[in-house]
Amino acid sequence: DIEFLRQISEKFAYGDNNQTVIVIPNGRIMIRPEEFTGNFLLESVTIPESVKHIGEHAFANCKNLSEVIISDNVFNIDCGAFSNCESLGEIFIPNSVTNIGADAFYGCKNLNKINISNKVVILEKGVFSGCENLNEITIPYGVINIGDGAFEECKSLREVSIPDSVASIGDYAFWNCQSLNQITVWSNVTSIGYSAFDGCKNLTIRAFKGSYAERYALENEIPFEEI
Repeated sequence: DIEFLRQISEKFAYGDNNQTVIVIPNGRIMIRPEEFTGNFLLESVTIPESVKHIGEHAFANCKNLSEVIISDNVFNIDCGAFSNCESLGEIFIPNSVTNIGADAFYGCKNLNKINISNKVVILEKGVFSGCENLNEITIPYGVINIGDGAFEECKSLREVSIPDSVASIGDYAFWNCQSLNQITVWSNVTSIGYSAFDGCKNLTIRAFKGSYAERYALENEIPFEEI
């Protein structure tokens, strides 16, 4: 296994690997940080049940990576793990995952479908930033914080429902989501950050009368609709 890692890492580091499909050997417990970074030939990867952790920038800048199969034993997807994987169209994040790091899917321009684990409690900074083709997202109940810039420049996103578990929405969380026309905010939200919805020109905030979200909408001159 160590020899496999050495050979794969060396080949990918110098860009001369001709494999487009990689099946990670069962028995590995982690994908190392930057292990496959910049492999422009890689199109498909299967991550086996033995893997628990996908390291920082493990698959970053794999421009032609269009298919990722993640086993249901992975619990951590680290910072920038799949950032700038521009050909990735959809991703299923199994319910074993408890942490998705900052910028994990940043710049995945063609990503249009995401299934997020229901055990994730924080959507970290920039986690889906720049996913320009993402037109819908289900934020699972259990998330308590939507981090700074989590969905900024998701220009195709149309509607979002913030579950009752969420307490705070970070700075620039939905900045420049130009197609976002409706967001439903339940009563537990008590903090919405700076410029969270700037650039959302057609947005209406739906929330309970007398809620923090209503006050935010009025203060920021965003149309409000009572639930």
